[in-house]
Amino acid sequence: MNRNHRVRLAALVCTFLCVAIAACGGGGGEEPAAAPPPIEPPPAPPPPPATTAYLVLSSRIDLCQIGSDGVLSTCTDAGIAGFDAMGAMAVAGSHAYIANFASTPAIIHCSIGPSGMLSGCGDTGLNGLEDPEGLTAHGSTLYIGDSSSPRVRKCHIRDDGALDACSSAGLPDSFGLAAEDIRVVDSTAYILHLDEEQVSKCLVGTDGGFSGCTSAGASGLSTPFGFAITGKHMYIANWSNNNIQRCTMDTDGSLADCMDAAADRFSSPTQIAVRGSSVYVTSSAGGVTHCTRTSEGLLTACRLSAAAEPIYNIVLR
Repeated sequence: MNRNHRVRLAALVCTFLCVAIAACGGGGGEEPAAAPPPIEPPPAPPPPPATTAYLVLSSRIDLCQIGSDGVLSTCTDAGIAGFDAMGAMAVAGSHAYIANFASTPAIIHCSIGPSGMLSGCGDTGLNGLEDPEGLTAHGSTLYIGDSSSPRVRKCHIRDDGALDACSSAGLPDSFGLAAEDIRVVDSTAYILHLDEEQVSKCLVGTDGGFSGCTSAGASGLSTPFGFAITGKHMYIANWSNNNIQRCTMDTDGSLADCMDAAADRFSSPTQIAVRGSSVYVTSSAGGVTHCTRTSEGLLTACRLSAAAEPIYNIVLR
């Protein structure tokens, strides 16, 4: 190796060492480069818009498509047969539960197919029911509101849709003659009482049981049949007053600023469902009314959105 080769090799070695020392933060006492800030996870996406709705009539359930404008269309029989006194309905994943008010009241379970059609419907075998008007599913728990004691039952929903471990949810009987409807938001349960024209609220424990039940403070109720909750607003169907009452929910879950939600009248409203800015109101006098919800929770641009038959419940999916 001649002298020129040795000089070039020494230069290459020196360059390599300088690069390595700089990469490791050495040399010259320089501070190492600051670590990049952690990447914040993206916010949770909003719930997907509902594309179908179940309408509960006395002897059948219709499956309707929801258009981009929120209007219901193309309603067809969902496939349940053999029950002639249906009312409340709840959906949990691929399972549907329907209250049938026959001579022997029962909770019916159906499987939900990919298209939304119902199949394999049969009695869950739950005994001792008197008037199961309220049904709601929260996680793996089905809540059943009744006029018998206990007023609210909780049942575990198994993977196959069967119900087990049914017991009292813990609502004292003294709060009302019946639990007309139930909604659960995070760790708070709201129970609608028709006879007392009031709403109760309870804390929900990790086992799904209720505690610390008290009045939620709703006002202006008149034979309330059903209700819905979205964001900071609760909507209550006043059956005998033909209106929808809108209440604002405080941070502690109590209700305030209750008022008529719309200038329109709703003939014998029975239930309410909300998704996004769309509000659906069913009627025992016939049909479903679709309204647009404002940021203040008021209802505007209301119009009939389904066939004019008595409808007792609606579930969006």
